Amino acid sequence: MSSKPIPPPPPPHLSISTYLRRHRRHRLSHRHLKHLHAQIIRRSLHHDPFLLTDLISASFASGTVRYAARLFRSLPEPDVVLCNSMLKGFTQNHLPQLALSFYVTEFLELGFSPDGFTYPYLLKACAAASDAALGRQVHASVVKADGDAFALNSLVDMYFKCGLREPALRVFHGIGRPDPASWNVMVSGFLNLGDVKSAMKVFDRMPYRDVVTYNTLMSAHMKNGDLEIARRLFEEMPERNHVSWNALISGLAQNGRNDEALSMFREMLDSGFEPDSTTVLAVVSACCGGTHLPDEDLIARTVSLAESSLNLVSVSTALLNMYAKFGKVEEARRIFDGIPEKDVVAWNAMIGGYSQNQRPADAVELFRLMQRECRDGVKADEQTMVSLVSSCAQLGVLSLGEWVHAFIQKNNIKSDVFLTTALIDIAGEIYAAWDGIVERIKPLGYKVDTGVLMKNILEEEEREEAVHRHSEKLALAFALICLEGNKSKAPVRIVKNLRICSDCHNAMECVSKVEGREIIVRDRNRFHHFSNGRCSCGGYW
Repeated sequence: MSSKPIPPPPPPHLSISTYLRRHRRHRLSHRHLKHLHAQIIRRSLHHDPFLLTDLISASFASGTVRYAARLFRSLPEPDVVLCNSMLKGFTQNHLPQLALSFYVTEFLELGFSPDGFTYPYLLKACAAASDAALGRQVHASVVKADGDAFALNSLVDMYFKCGLREPALRVFHGIGRPDPASWNVMVSGFLNLGDVKSAMKVFDRMPYRDVVTYNTLMSAHMKNGDLEIARRLFEEMPERNHVSWNALISGLAQNGRNDEALSMFREMLDSGFEPDSTTVLAVVSACCGGTHLPDEDLIARTVSLAESSLNLVSVSTALLNMYAKFGKVEEARRIFDGIPEKDVVAWNAMIGGYSQNQRPADAVELFRLMQRECRDGVKADEQTMVSLVSSCAQLGVLSLGEWVHAFIQKNNIKSDVFLTTALIDIAGEIYAAWDGIVERIKPLGYKVDTGVLMKNILEEEEREEAVHRHSEKLALAFALICLEGNKSKAPVRIVKNLRICSDCHNAMECVSKVEGREIIVRDRNRFHHFSNGRCSCGGYW
């Protein structure tokens, strides 16, 4: 995510198309796009198809897909260039079904015929949607139009991604003179099917191999754990680019070869290549995967690269994760505070870092800050809750645990296996606390009274466990944990909507004596004031 602010609207002397091109890398807000559209209308430029194409492209680039569609439908006479921009926008925003629907219901309905720019995005959408049926129809259209190598390569790619090996091979063999892209599509196609052996056979037959071919094969072998073959391919490459180095460093880190990854990073720097955000993420991953922090010089260079990275949030988050893992929490917080636009991953990393380093109060405080600063933006998720519940368990302040549980339910946060486990852990704190209390009151003669349950329902051991977990006992354990260290000896107050059983009554009397604390229980019938081993009811209730 870029840290740069959204640029101001274009001044009157600057053309809007020039302005859009200059700020192509910014994600413009919906309001900003509407302002630009208003200026287009005010300057009587709303009939300029090139300018409107630029505005629609900017809308897609900013992720405002609906607005782009509304802009298109507001035009009285769209042309094929504009239609191709719509196909491209839907496809690049990972909306293949909308791209295909647009092609069938609008592109063709308007009477346009596909051209060389239409086919690649249309076939990419067919591949992403696994719509081989429409892909075959497009294939017929490509043949009829005597499509060029670019369109035929897109067909090969589409068939492979739809899992159709034979049609892909037929199209490839029908290409008169396959270009480097044709061969690369074949290699990638077999790799997408998991057929590394066939991909290597194509590689051996290739009349020319470029850096793309080597990078694709190297990444595949790294993914399969074939590190030696991947290293050999890297060494054989006639030329290397950023992708080559990133594939090697990332692959080594992902396969647990962290020292080698860091060594290759140093070699990359020495070779004169300037790392990008992908490199830095891989390097930080390697640092985190090791048993100790790398040397300070390497960390300093990594941090410097992170600060200049366009992908600042992701890289900084990875760095603070690294510091938190090795107990350098203050350094992690310094990096966190320097992130200008924090996403939920960044917040989770810092909250989790505090929790993992036994600083639960800081984790809870940071979560509260997250709620204050992100009221209308970033929302907590299940990972946030896992760290928070863990922190509450560390603190032993189980009222916080109940507050977190209520927050989860109120905000409909998905409870995955990790969050469920964390919630169980905090409940386990209460059960463990009561188990400890029972051991302390046994010398006073306390013994679980299972007679309060019907004997024909449960076995003896199950009856004892059921009585052991009565709600007022757990509430008492919870209260004593919360009051731990409180020298005021404030009374414990418990409200119960059923009549207290004799076993719980006996337990409360014993606890009031060993704790030296008054316990007040309000059941369905009356108040019970337990103090110094006796109850105000005198044993009659």
